[in-house]
Amino acid sequence: LEEAYGDALVKLAAKYPDDICEAHNLILGEFNKLQFKEDNEAFVKAVEPIYKRLPINSFEDKHFCIVFPQLRSDLVTEGRSLSHCVGTSNYYANHMKGTRMIFFVRKVSKRNKPFFTMEVDMKEHRIMQLYGYGNRTAPRDVRQFAELFVKALCPKKKKKKR
Repeated sequence: LEEAYGDALVKLAAKYPDDICEAHNLILGEFNKLQFKEDNEAFVKAVEPIYKRLPINSFEDKHFCIVFPQLRSDLVTEGRSLSHCVGTSNYYANHMKGTRMIFFVRKVSKRNKPFFTMEVDMKEHRIMQLYGYGNRTAPRDVRQFAELFVKALCPKKKKKKR
């Protein structure tokens, strides 16, 4: 069968990769970079000094890692891939102000594949939202990892002695 249909199978495999969702997300990401070119430039300019002030710039354990959005289009791609609203303008604006920031929780084995999205209130030092595909609630292990990240991201300030 493979001998008779070899070329057709090769073409089919090229057209339909093993992980169609992953291929879709890669193409969507590139499309969004082009569509949001001006917003991406503004985003980079705004978040660069914010990211420099943060006490950490990476975080991971054996299973999960945190990805910091680098472009406005990253938020759009995340929202479209996970079928939730993180790509809308209010999340983008708040992230650029550094008040309510968005971070992506990913599996270490699939750092480029959207998994869960987290919104952190940077003044209250707490997770506002933590959702996966279709606003699915995070399982316990993902929530625990996210909470550890927020503790590292927002360390409590020592009180001054009088």
